[in-house]
Amino acid sequence: MSAPSTAPTSGTPGTAPTPDGAPTSHRRRRWWIALGVAVVALVVLAGLVGSIPTGTSPSAPGSTAPGTPRVDVTKVDWAFAGAGNCWSVASGPGMTVPGGTSFTVSIPLSYNATGSGPKMCTVDSASVETTGFRLVSSDTPLVVKNGSTANLTVQVAAPNATVKSALDVQIQVSAGTPTTTVTIPSVVWKFNGPSNCWSSKTGSGTTVPGGTQFTVSVQLSYAGGSGEPYQCTVTSEAVVSSGFSLDGSNTPLSVDSGAAETLTATIQAPNVTETTNLTLNGTVSSPGYVTLTGVNWEFSGPSNCWSSETTGGMTVASGAQFTVSVKLSYTAGLLDPDSCTVKSMAVGTTGFTIDTANTPLVVDSGSSQTLSVTLTAPNTNETVVLTLDGTVTSP
Repeated sequence: MSAPSTAPTSGTPGTAPTPDGAPTSHRRRRWWIALGVAVVALVVLAGLVGSIPTGTSPSAPGSTAPGTPRVDVTKVDWAFAGAGNCWSVASGPGMTVPGGTSFTVSIPLSYNATGSGPKMCTVDSASVETTGFRLVSSDTPLVVKNGSTANLTVQVAAPNATVKSALDVQIQVSAGTPTTTVTIPSVVWKFNGPSNCWSSKTGSGTTVPGGTQFTVSVQLSYAGGSGEPYQCTVTSEAVVSSGFSLDGSNTPLSVDSGAAETLTATIQAPNVTETTNLTLNGTVSSPGYVTLTGVNWEFSGPSNCWSSETTGGMTVASGAQFTVSVKLSYTAGLLDPDSCTVKSMAVGTTGFTIDTANTPLVVDSGSSQTLSVTLTAPNTNETVVLTLDGTVTSP
């Protein structure tokens, strides 16, 4: 009997069968796709890694923008050469600035002279000695008088590189009178304001060290004529001459008619050697005044009371408040009422205004009362008779 057949039941004749669910061609295709994706990812990642900068992160404290050098000045050493009894070595705080930029350092300098020491010290010049740094400017020469303090300021250009270093500033100092002198042949005082006051005056000159403070003064006399203000006032002063500055003056300064006062100004001289006149400009004002040659009191009302009274005059400042008064007496006749009453007051002269009056004022028969009126004068210069009108009643 023959054996059972072992021929394959499926597949292509002449080929070996493959396991179910894993065709060889499909696996290879998926493997190559995965490999390609991985290669592309590695290329992209390498590019990103190569673009990251090395060094300090921009967000780190004290860092500068990428590519900008940082200059770290750890401290500022101030060394003084010259007059040994002025100042010695001092140190100040440092700072951090971008490379290639300018920055400013300063130090307060106080000077108190000994018994035999100079009355002032002068910072003649400043220099920057640290390599890579450069002096841009300084406020020298700087004069420091005995008992005072001045601030020395130096502008420095930083190197355009990353540097960490102390800054060495060398100062040249001299004692006594500064090297600069200002000669002032005369002082011209000009005034703007009422022509009856002052227009200009010329005072004697002086010679002062450059950059120092000095005082000038002038005497001002005033004699007000008829119809002119009783007073002139210098309200402010200003310096006209270039290079000088006003530190103070005793303004406002009022000079009454018939009197004299001294006008004083404190000036700061320029720190140069020169010869020049000093000119100051003062602003002047003057109140007017009103002359009352007399006061006429007019009354309207019962004829048994009063009709008019006259009192003496006075001089008051323009726009000022003043008071006038009159004594009123009353004696009743046989058929007259027992009293008279001033009910109100009005002013009859243009420009004056009544502020207060002690009305109603009752004057009993056989007695006297004082009628007082407070007024404000007009803001003018004039001579005038003041007229006041009273309204009177009688029971």
